[in-house]
Amino acid sequence: MTQTTVDRLFQPDEATATLPLVRRIVADIRRDDSSLEAVLPRLREARIRARGSTTNAPELDRLRLEVAEITTRFEGYLEELAQIGCVYRGSSGHIDFRSEEHGSPVFLCWSPEETSVHSSHPLGLDCRHRSPVADRAIEPLVGS
Repeated sequence: MTQTTVDRLFQPDEATATLPLVRRIVADIRRDDSSLEAVLPRLREARIRARGSTTNAPELDRLRLEVAEITTRFEGYLEELAQIGCVYRGSSGHIDFRSEEHGSPVFLCWSPEETSVHSSHPLGLDCRHRSPVADRAIEPLVGS
């Protein structure tokens, strides 16, 4: 298993510096998510057709393999993000980076439409509860 750096604490500029790679990974995730959404209904239909029939088994096997390949790639993408030190937050493509504000843990939050990391939200809340970092000063991290 690959060691992850999810416990790494980021400043907004450090998180922004990761975005060229993070953007590519999120694009790959979203592409594969669309592929999975397209194949799952076909898999369900193939399962129904295959009940009691051996003639549809090759199609069912092919679709199962396709789902497994997509899932394996998805797990790899999540591992890549963990190595960077960030967390993928679902089909919206939001990414969280751990940080601190006034000694309290927060997540710096990035969305694929944004050019930089400039918002944060408290742990336990999602990006809907974010606000600009400028509204709440991010103090230098210990040891920075």
